[in-house]
Amino acid sequence: LLALPLAAQDVFVPPVPKGIAHEGKVRTPAREIPFPSAESPWIRVRSERFDIVSDATDARTRELVAEVETLAAALLEVSDRFLPSRKRSTVFIFERRRESQPYFDLLFAQENARATGAYVRYDGGGVMIIDGSRKISPLRRDDPGIRTAMHELMHDLLRQIDSAPPLWLEEGMAEYFSNARVEGERVTVGEAIRDHVLLLQRRNPMPLQQLFAVKAESTEGISPLFYAQSWAAVNWLIGTDQKAFFAFLRDVEQGAPVAEALRARYGKSLQDMEEGTIRWRKPIS
Repeated sequence: LLALPLAAQDVFVPPVPKGIAHEGKVRTPAREIPFPSAESPWIRVRSERFDIVSDATDARTRELVAEVETLAAALLEVSDRFLPSRKRSTVFIFERRRESQPYFDLLFAQENARATGAYVRYDGGGVMIIDGSRKISPLRRDDPGIRTAMHELMHDLLRQIDSAPPLWLEEGMAEYFSNARVEGERVTVGEAIRDHVLLLQRRNPMPLQQLFAVKAESTEGISPLFYAQSWAAVNWLIGTDQKAFFAFLRDVEQGAPVAEALRARYGKSLQDMEEGTIRWRKPIS
């Protein structure tokens, strides 16, 4: 990794956007987004896939980048669906929530958006915005910053080709791989996400056809239940047959109905998928 010190006035300071295009519409911030404090020490780190600008500590930034790069390399060994882009994606890591909040409000079109990460794809590449303010939980040993970065990494990898999976499948994969554990060069995936499991035990799930139809920026599309159920669906698909999953992913991206792709790649039905997705019988203690 190559790290360079930056002053807050340098060109690599996160920009103040005049607007952002989404589905042909230009969205503008409700008020001018201020630059970060001139007292903030920023660093720039370049890795194989990313160009990172961060005001987190050097050690924290390097740890985050190393874990995300390791996950990306591991995914490439599993499937060529995860080939890196020809151009590095840009990543902004904000140590202070008050400085990242205006960007999330703009990107999610709501005031005080609770997002901790966002990914924007454009013709010249991709940009991630990561909230690095949340600290590791002493009780659960979770690192929210790394999990958020891994989630956004999946959006970056899945958006490198013209076709993209439907929202439930993309967000489900992002959540599934966000929980990866990296130990040296070893990557472990597939552990249950406690918050999702607990929510699925408390709430009635939406019907699968409704899940499949959820669109970005809808009320359902940003709900915890949607993320939990999308994760559970991908967890079941990969756990049932990992090799079949990537063939299933390709079929669905190319427009095949989910029921048809399930029969062709798994020999399963939508009812099988529904049962595997929502029946979490044993609570996590």
